[in-house]
Order: sequence, then C-alpha cells, then structure tokens
Amino acid sequence: MAAVFRLARLADAHLIAAVHASSWADTYRGLLPSSYLKTLQPDSLTRHWRDRLLREQARKTTYVVEDARGVAGFVVIGGCRSDADLAGFAGEVYMLYVHPDRQGEGLGRVLLRGALAELARREFFWVVIWVVKANRNAQAFYGHMGLRLDAGSRWDEFHGRRVAVVRYAQHLNPVVDFAALLRAPAGK
Repeated sequence: MAAVFRLARLADAHLIAAVHASSWADTYRGLLPSSYLKTLQPDSLTRHWRDRLLREQARKTTYVVEDARGVAGFVVIGGCRSDADLAGFAGEVYMLYVHPDRQGEGLGRVLLRGALAELARREFFWVVIWVVKANRNAQAFYGHMGLRLDAGSRWDEFHGRRVAVVRYAQHLNPVVDFAALLRAPAGK
C-alpha cells in the first residue's frame, strides 16, 4: 500500500497522540524545556486529540498519512490565525509531524503536498508555516519543498522559556499568473 493522505478519523486519536508525543520528544530535545516535553504523554494527548477531532469534524483540519504499516504522521491546517492581515487570504499549516521511526521515508512530503493541495482547494492565496528557529531539520525540509523564509518572526513561550520562531511562506493560488503573462503574445 502506497502512502495515502486522508482526513483523520476519531479512531486515529491514539495514533496521532503517539506521533505527537514521540516526534516532539525527538525533535525538540534541547530546543524546548524538558519540563514542557515531559507533559506530552500519549494518554493525555489521546484525550486531547479525541476531543479535538470531535470538535473539528465539519472543518476538516486534521489529516494523516497512512501506509501498510499504519498511520505515521499528521498535519493540521486551516485559515491563517497568526496574522490578522492575512486572514481570509492565507492558509496555515499549524502542525506537521512524522513519527521519528518513519522519518526519511517521504511521508512528510506526502503530508505537506496534501495539506497544500487542500488549502489551495479552499482558495487560499498563500500558506504560512511557523518553525522553531533552532529547528534546522524543519527549515531544511520546508526550504526543499519550495517554501521560503519571509519577514515573520515571533517569540513563543514554553514553561517560562521564550523560543524564537520564524515563518515560512509559499503562494498557492496566485492572483496573477505571471507565467501565463510571459507566454502570451505581445499586445494581448
């Protein structure tokens, strides 16, 4: 079975929680306070994800990547909530994580491509993604996938520690198709 991008179901809550807990413990070790990371336990996260999936069924914001070995990652998307000036124009990838044991298999690419396609289908013009500035792996991944750093930056707080976060962006549905304009005959 090839990797499939699909809408998360309530039955996926414990699988998403397992990815959430393990990926954060692995990704943010040394970048976020260990006291914060210790709070991310699969049991409490399963309750969190079950509640979240129940609440968002109509909005369709959480998707998973699944293959023959099961659910290996998830992505959460929606309208841009981080910048009021972009509301209604930009979509946002709020979270995108692949289980550490499954990284390097192309599953993150499946998640991101599916998320971008879904946001484009919803007629957003841009997408933004916030990344912990010290997370070089995520920055390399998003850069490889065609997203670019923009001028957005902020500080998030985790258990009393301020952490620098930077914003990546990419166009989804350009207002003007410059490539088509360049191909058009002169005078048209």
